[in-house]
Amino acid sequence: MQASEPKRIDVSGSVDLLALAEDVQSADEPRILRRGDEDVAVVLPITREKEGAFGTDDPIWNIVGVDGADGPRDVARNKHKYLAEAYTRDRDRASE
Repeated sequence: MQASEPKRIDVSGSVDLLALAEDVQSADEPRILRRGDEDVAVVLPITREKEGAFGTDDPIWNIVGVDGADGPRDVARNKHKYLAEAYTRDRDRASE
């Protein structure tokens, strides 16, 4: 059985529903609507790609690994070591 498309309801004319929708969207967290002791509905935020975020299909990923330069390829793993070496080298040059 294929899931059907959810029905869209315009809430711009309802102050309470619009406030709820905006709260869910800004908090980026779902809300469960209750009637007395009974849960009756769930309101979910629609997730949108954040501006500036790269999706897995973004062309920027085509350049990953293209760098042909010689040098260390383990910078992420050894960043502290390389920073210490650069700092020490710069300090030694300054004292000469």
